[in-house]
Amino acid sequence: MIAEGNAGDFLQNDVGAGLHVGYRYSDDWSAILEVSYIGNDADVIGTVDVLDVTMGTTYDMYSEDDFFTPYFALALGYRTISNVDDADSFNIIPSAGLKFLATDSVQIFLEAKARFNLEESEKGAMGSLGVSYLF
Repeated sequence: MIAEGNAGDFLQNDVGAGLHVGYRYSDDWSAILEVSYIGNDADVIGTVDVLDVTMGTTYDMYSEDDFFTPYFALALGYRTISNVDDADSFNIIPSAGLKFLATDSVQIFLEAKARFNLEESEKGAMGSLGVSYLF
């Protein structure tokens, strides 16, 4: 395990997968829960696995029935990184995105996120491209 260094150095420009679940509790607001995973083979320390779990809220600027909907979100997240000492952290994650209505029940979304570590001065940025199914 690595005792020093920034775990983020091993995670530059990586692609991961995730699951995002939301519940609309008013016309404009939704509660969100997201789990995402990134795996990376770092030459120095072997495999580094990153697991992010976030909970928060989303504000849609327009109705979800509109073709194009910009939105903003704010979440609290917990990140754990394998093979790196003292790398687990709580994070504040503000984000902004766009939803495009593909059918009556399918949306495509594009999202940009910032990540601010609450325990250190570490920060980062992430992007998401995904598909949502509306129940």
